[in-house]
Amino acid sequence: MAKLSEAGALYLKDYYILTEAREEMESFLDKVLLAVHFKLEDMVQELTDDTTKWGVWKSQSPMGYMQIGVQVLQGEFGGSRKGRSDVFVEYRDVRHTTRIEDPLSVEIGVAVHAQSKLLGQEIERRSLNMLGSNIIGYQYPGLIPESSDESADNVFETIQDICMKLKKIIDAIVAEN
Repeated sequence: MAKLSEAGALYLKDYYILTEAREEMESFLDKVLLAVHFKLEDMVQELTDDTTKWGVWKSQSPMGYMQIGVQVLQGEFGGSRKGRSDVFVEYRDVRHTTRIEDPLSVEIGVAVHAQSKLLGQEIERRSLNMLGSNIIGYQYPGLIPESSDESADNVFETIQDICMKLKKIIDAIVAEN
């Protein structure tokens, strides 16, 4: 015999309004993500040069996850795999991570492919020396519930700042190799 918990009974009581609220929340987050993605397409073209190639990819189903991949075009260093994106700036909203403490924020993080551990260590070392902090990790820019456009601007500014710093670090590594 199945029994409905108190929480389940409360949810069921307000099922229709909670379903409507969830759909509204997902629509808002989708609009933020699409606006950020649109802005990133121009930025990655500007960052791409003889040293690095940048590309942006977003999950189609379900929405809420996006990657900006960095492919190092020159030199073999730090375990980077020629022709492969080994460094990523990742976007996740509450639909794709449990690390977000405030659901009115998104998670932006820098990650390095597991096969490129030495590259990750070099980026970490360089970021500490050049920036005074480790670029590999997570930031949580806030969302503005009253405006998906302002939310997208806030998230984009965070991603842009991270990408510019990452580009500077990678260029410095390539220049020495």
